[in-house]
Amino acid sequence: MQRLSLFGSLLCLLFLGIVPGTLRAQQSLFNVPSSDITTPHKLFVQQQINFSGIVQANTTLDYGLPKNWEVGLNLLGADYSKADHRFIRNDQFDGHSLAPLLLLNAQKGINVNEHWKMGLGTQQGLNLTPNLKSHYAQFSYANVAYTSAHERVRLNGGLYAGNANYLGEGKREGIMFGADIALVHHKAHLMGDWILGNHDLGVAVLGAVYYPNPHFPISLGWQIPNAPKGSKALVVELTWVP
Repeated sequence: MQRLSLFGSLLCLLFLGIVPGTLRAQQSLFNVPSSDITTPHKLFVQQQINFSGIVQANTTLDYGLPKNWEVGLNLLGADYSKADHRFIRNDQFDGHSLAPLLLLNAQKGINVNEHWKMGLGTQQGLNLTPNLKSHYAQFSYANVAYTSAHERVRLNGGLYAGNANYLGEGKREGIMFGADIALVHHKAHLMGDWILGNHDLGVAVLGAVYYPNPHFPISLGWQIPNAPKGSKALVVELTWVP
């Protein structure tokens, strides 16, 4: 891990505007992609902040396209060390995923019927502000999602695969699943998900969602790592749904 200089921080922001050629998430529960597709010509925004020894910010923007497609941009792993009072980066593989990452994402939704659908997606890109050169990172998946009558229960799960620069050390493919259960529909929900694996993304998050209004759910969860040496964290997620 290295300190992220003021120049590097500015470069991160600059790259958001000038890197068109690079492709950790489409819209998700906490970490597992939801298989929902953004409404055509609308913008979906999701900001997740994880609080542990390091405060980590993960930002997702998705734009809906016709024919059940969406594309978007992610800035992941913007890490701030509370102990050292500084932003940090990881630009050489040391067993952990690289950070920060700038990725483009794309997802195709396939509606089977009113209760079942599929999502096929990928996130691909580069780490920012490297000392020597950027490294390629990718994560791809196929999900199946079920929604009950009146949308009271939503379940989804599927397969994923990624590379070491995205996931860190460990097996780089596996399964994931999640659930969203309405206590009071579009007002208070229970939510949780789990990515199986012993890499950096291998965690379960259990929590709840509160809707101040239908377009702005606020999620709060507790992250439990699969690996014994992983970090537990408080997860806060703010979402704008068009």
